[in-house]
Amino acid sequence: MAKKFFIWTVILLVVGCITYVIVFISVISSTHREIVEVKYPQLNESIYLKNEKRGLNYEMTAISTSSRKKIENGNDKSFKYKSGETIFYKSMNDTLLVYTMNKVGYPAKFKSKVYIKQIVISNPEFIELRNKYKEIGLSKFPE
Repeated sequence: MAKKFFIWTVILLVVGCITYVIVFISVISSTHREIVEVKYPQLNESIYLKNEKRGLNYEMTAISTSSRKKIENGNDKSFKYKSGETIFYKSMNDTLLVYTMNKVGYPAKFKSKVYIKQIVISNPEFIELRNKYKEIGLSKFPE
């Protein structure tokens, strides 16, 4: 009787470990991408807000003219927020207003008729915007 209990215990432990490893590997290797198109019909152009999450600790948010979901590494054509930062934004005429806690440099090869204006906000301002961004006509990305 004790042998059967021991064998079943070992079998359950092995199955549990295998299941844990499979789930852990799938979480680490998964990639989630989100993209939002901001249209400027008067300029016949669009700007794309992108967010990419990979594994347990990689996240990046980007502003680009490319409609590809993948954020291209190593190019100078996108605004890249490496911490996957949440941004608040609003489209006005030929400008995309971006409210961010971390301003990034204007990419050297960013070609667009749309001007990207980054407005740096403090942590308390960020918390306040998070609570009332819709009331003041802003959108949040990523959702």
